[in-house]
Amino acid sequence: TAPVYPPERRLRVSPSKISSVLDCPLMWFLQSTGGSGPGSDSQTMGSIVHKVAEEYQAGDTADDMVDKALGLWYQSQGSRGYAARQQADKLTHRIRALHDFLSTRSAPAAVETEITHSLDAGGKTLVHGYIDRIEYGDDGPQIFDFKTGASPVSYDAAAAHPQLLAYQLALSALEGD
Repeated sequence: TAPVYPPERRLRVSPSKISSVLDCPLMWFLQSTGGSGPGSDSQTMGSIVHKVAEEYQAGDTADDMVDKALGLWYQSQGSRGYAARQQADKLTHRIRALHDFLSTRSAPAAVETEITHSLDAGGKTLVHGYIDRIEYGDDGPQIFDFKTGASPVSYDAAAAHPQLLAYQLALSALEGD
């Protein structure tokens, strides 16, 4: 029988999916080849938070950011019914927290930095994705990944989080460390 994945083709894994690969490679493979359902409201909300973070400029107010986010939210929903308004309230809370964080940052930053890094000597397995924010301060680069899911990652868990480790590895290679 022919292989499901041609041996000459490079395997690309998103840093955010590394945990899925480690937990259940078959499930990851099926989902990465089209075996997942349509996106959820949570995924849409996460995309909006990331978009607003990417476009943030010093001096933006929380209200400006919320207005931008809600415009994107209602555009994606096609309705302003009860359920959409409930989710909009959650989104507003997240955007205000994002503003509180971003408005305190002073180090120069790069946003949505594309990374591609080989995980094996033959270059057949690539990690490819985008780092939400890299700040360049006196202590060197600091990586930020905005988590928008229901369960926040603890500080201790972040130190061993596969996605964040992949970002660190790729950033080191990118900067020549």
